[in-house]
Amino acid sequence: MDINYELYKVFYYVASSLSFSDASKKLFISQSAVSQSIKTLERKLGQPLFIRSTKKVQLTPAGALLLKHVEPAMNLISRGESQLLESGSLGLGQLHIGASDTICRYFLLPYLQKFHRKFPDVPIKITNASSMGCVDLLEQRRVDLIITNFPNPHLNPSYIQKTVGSFSDVFIANPACFDLADRIVPFSELGTYPLMMLDRKSTTSEFLHHIFLQHQLELLPQVELSSNDLLIDMARIGLGIAFIPDFCLKHKPEDLFLVHTQETIPQRQLVPDWNYITERTDPVVIYAVHNQQMVYGYLVVFANSFDYVVQRMHQFVLTLDSCAGMFVQQESLRDSNQRLQEIQNKIIVSFADMVESRDDFTGQHVKRTSEYLRILVKYLAEMPEYAKILTPEMQDRMCKAAPLHDIGKIKISDVVLNKPGRLTEDEFEVIKTHTLSGGEIIEKTLTDIESDSYLKVAREMALYHHEKWDGSGYPYHLSGEEIPLCARIMAVVDVFDALTSKRVYKEAFPAEKAFRILEESSGTHFDPKIVGTFLAHKEEVRQVLTKYQDGHI
Repeated sequence: MDINYELYKVFYYVASSLSFSDASKKLFISQSAVSQSIKTLERKLGQPLFIRSTKKVQLTPAGALLLKHVEPAMNLISRGESQLLESGSLGLGQLHIGASDTICRYFLLPYLQKFHRKFPDVPIKITNASSMGCVDLLEQRRVDLIITNFPNPHLNPSYIQKTVGSFSDVFIANPACFDLADRIVPFSELGTYPLMMLDRKSTTSEFLHHIFLQHQLELLPQVELSSNDLLIDMARIGLGIAFIPDFCLKHKPEDLFLVHTQETIPQRQLVPDWNYITERTDPVVIYAVHNQQMVYGYLVVFANSFDYVVQRMHQFVLTLDSCAGMFVQQESLRDSNQRLQEIQNKIIVSFADMVESRDDFTGQHVKRTSEYLRILVKYLAEMPEYAKILTPEMQDRMCKAAPLHDIGKIKISDVVLNKPGRLTEDEFEVIKTHTLSGGEIIEKTLTDIESDSYLKVAREMALYHHEKWDGSGYPYHLSGEEIPLCARIMAVVDVFDALTSKRVYKEAFPAEKAFRILEESSGTHFDPKIVGTFLAHKEEVRQVLTKYQDGHI
């Protein structure tokens, strides 16, 4: 049964406290979102889990049975997270690598040597398989990391984060057996000679067959083996013309020559891939560089998984607290607190800027959305229905939280995030996860640093700003006033800025066209009162758009 872990998490907090409101506070989501999640879980399981009353709720027999299984599972997850965060080293496990024999011998060996010297206590396990077989090992979670040739038909191109090397494939032959050394040979003629190559289970074989097929030629190799070294040896004794990666020839062999082809053979790449594909990215983490008396600056590092990001961010926050404590000793309490708040605000905005820069933004997106939101909440606060909610403190809180609304994009691959064409259904599902990721990142990294009220607003903005008034949004399909007010406000300013900004897949729309689209979406995408207030103050919005144009920092 495919049920989202978040639903069980909500169930656990409600069942533990027997209160929807208490669970809402602990999870930093609205009470309506808690209720909606429980209804969804009950619908998927086909039976009620709680008996509702005005003050407290009670578990049904089915709910009590479920809690017996969910509670130990949640405790196990919590302990596992704590152990990972507290470990701070690589000494708890082993590194399991998958790679072909050729890649291990000619590419990976020097890196393994360096790694072993730096981390002698970390066991390294290597499994040899073809490049296509290595992808299967990774998907089966039998290895942690693979190095593979690319293109690779088993590897999804949208998951490729980086390349670690490029190489060319070459034909080699014995000059005493084949009189081709001083000629440029077309593929059509080359196919008449005895060709030798890796077997059809290899990416090299798939690659050459594909090239011949593009030229409407049939490739019929005479010899197919599983070893490039053996192919080189057979070429030396004149059994045929071998097709191999050029890095297998460390030095130009005197008894062999390169066959120059008329058609160009494209280069291939060596690429890494690792486990937990949906969480892979190169997230940015900031932490303070300091001594006992002074903060010298902030260091930006790149991590390999979300767990590592949380660990480094946690260390960063602890360091910031330490620095703040020393600052308080030097200055008066009032001045130091004000300065600390300014530092935290700048770090939050800088961190959001770096996340947005991965999406080909200039960072002006963060400034514009914050200013649009400031205008909107100012005028909404003048309306009787919002006056008690949108206090000056709440307005400041929302403006401060706004830059983090897209923080979850840190976990989205650059390939998907910056794709110039239309996204596939699978790619769009990946994009949609940034709301859940954003809520999780804010909860894990800012808890105990920011106030609960700020944390709640920031998390709700990140989690629900893609919900729609008619219930067709994501991630929970909330509708109407089930969507927290701060998220309904964020939705309007975020969409307006997206419409008026240039993206990889579109040009910027004129302001008037964007206003018209917002007006047409009132009551479907947006809260009618909120979007109506935004449209009533177009001139102030235009001034912000002009002041913070992309390319003018």
